[in-house]
Amino acid sequence: MRRFGMAAVLSFLALLVGCASQQSMKGYYVFEDDGITVDYYAPFEADSTYHYLLYNIYRNYGDQELALEHFQKSIGATKAPSAELLMELSALYSVQGDQQQAISTLEQAIQINSQEPDLYKLLSMYYYQDHDYLRAREAMYEAISFGQSRGDDYLFYAEILEKIGDYEAMIQALEELREVQTDNYVAHYSLGLAYSRLEKYEKAIESIERAIDIRGGNTLSYRFSMARIALEMGDVDQAQAYYYHIYEESSHAGERSRLGYTMRILDTLLEIHNYDLLREFSLHILEDNPQWLWATEYCALGTYGGTEVLPIGPCYATASPLGSTSSHYPTMLVAKYLLEGGAEHEQRLVSHMSDPDYQGSTVRALKPFIDVDAYLQRFDNAPDVLRVLEAVSDDRRERITFGISLGGMLGDVQMQYEYASKLYSEFPDYASILQLGWAYYELGDVRQALHVTEPYALSDDAPASLLNFVGYLMVDERIAIHRGGEYIRRAIDQEGDNPYYIDSLAWFYYRNGDYVNARIFIERAIELLDEHNLEPDDSIIYDHAGDIYRRLGDDYRAFSWYVRSYALGEDNAVLAKMRAIRHSLIP
Repeated sequence: MRRFGMAAVLSFLALLVGCASQQSMKGYYVFEDDGITVDYYAPFEADSTYHYLLYNIYRNYGDQELALEHFQKSIGATKAPSAELLMELSALYSVQGDQQQAISTLEQAIQINSQEPDLYKLLSMYYYQDHDYLRAREAMYEAISFGQSRGDDYLFYAEILEKIGDYEAMIQALEELREVQTDNYVAHYSLGLAYSRLEKYEKAIESIERAIDIRGGNTLSYRFSMARIALEMGDVDQAQAYYYHIYEESSHAGERSRLGYTMRILDTLLEIHNYDLLREFSLHILEDNPQWLWATEYCALGTYGGTEVLPIGPCYATASPLGSTSSHYPTMLVAKYLLEGGAEHEQRLVSHMSDPDYQGSTVRALKPFIDVDAYLQRFDNAPDVLRVLEAVSDDRRERITFGISLGGMLGDVQMQYEYASKLYSEFPDYASILQLGWAYYELGDVRQALHVTEPYALSDDAPASLLNFVGYLMVDERIAIHRGGEYIRRAIDQEGDNPYYIDSLAWFYYRNGDYVNARIFIERAIELLDEHNLEPDDSIIYDHAGDIYRRLGDDYRAFSWYVRSYALGEDNAVLAKMRAIRHSLIP
């Protein structure tokens, strides 16, 4: 049967609207037929039905914007909209991305019917999506209190508790679920993760093993968690056994699965800086899979960061020979240069780095080795790294800048300062004075950082980066708050959409006790920041937002910003703020 198209349906509705071209205050519609005026009575509820019909039509055809418009009109024409209608409207707001309006509408629905657990569950989900985890917890707790919750509700509640770091309550909720649904393997697994967060490792392993027994089939991801727990316990042998088991068993799920699990294991070992096991495991898989050339890079990093001085040769002994065009070739050159030394390795690395086609990839290959040294606080190889970088540049200024950058990447603040001083002494200008200012700041000498940079900031043509640096330090350290604010405003005059400068202005208002303006500008800074790829250092802006909202008395919103800050930067000071709010709001 041929279905009516959207155009046909809308044309039919348009005819209805055209006929009902006028409406009296009493609810009469005037129809015009060959010049004859006819009064037709219809109740006001007809408006609600009409718009609700249009809402369904537009929703079915995927036009959410018009669907929402007509649903709003339908509810507006209804004398007493039900909680169910408001719940449906809130869902439309959520789909449109208007989470605040979705929350507000659902709260109205709860005022109409406060005994419906599904309303609280949906409200909890909205709060969760808005990163407001404390309110999400309260709403879900209320839903569960009705005694009609399912296993999924408890699991979601546990997920919320994990977000806010309340692992004791998370364990309690999952234990309750486990008593009711003894075969819920997800509950057992989540319980194991919660116990591990509290360093109750034996209980953690017991719970995850129970989950594996119940689930059966492919449980490699669960065993992966057990390996991570074993490493946290310091049981490297047990962790190694788990990893080898995962590696061997994953072959039954196909080559793609084995590759995925293997890379996940190596990434984990690199992330937790277990370089000895990283090397050993890499060598094992290279013996089985010589064609997996990417594994040579993990092996090289494991060798470089290991507790013993071991040869790099075995990492490339079983692998297929690497040609100069291979993407893994630069890592091999860097590893052999740093581990074996010698003029020949240095010449090969410099030659490859000097080739415009490979310069970028070769310089990038240095970064993971620098990261290893930074973690181990090992600065002995810095001169070797710097020498090859300097060899590919004839620009004196650029070569000095390499030293500043390398010092910063290694966390060697003394090296950073020495090269920044050299840069400024040879090339005194705005860029070099800013580098010197940063070096003093990293050394902890804020006064000297301002002493050398502020004279340059007084110039009318001072760049925004320098102005913001000087202004923020003055504000943050409470040295000269109002003068610092003027520098920040000058920076914003140059770059009005820079989230970091607007954050500085928000912090200026915060330091002045003007928390309303601080909120306005921090929200603008976050709006701009969210348009970029976030970096760990960006956590300070979310931390500022948390401080501002806390001063405004909104601990719930403050907590949500602290959570986002901690997720980026894992700052213990931020974690302490989260715990303080949690303990004050949760009995």
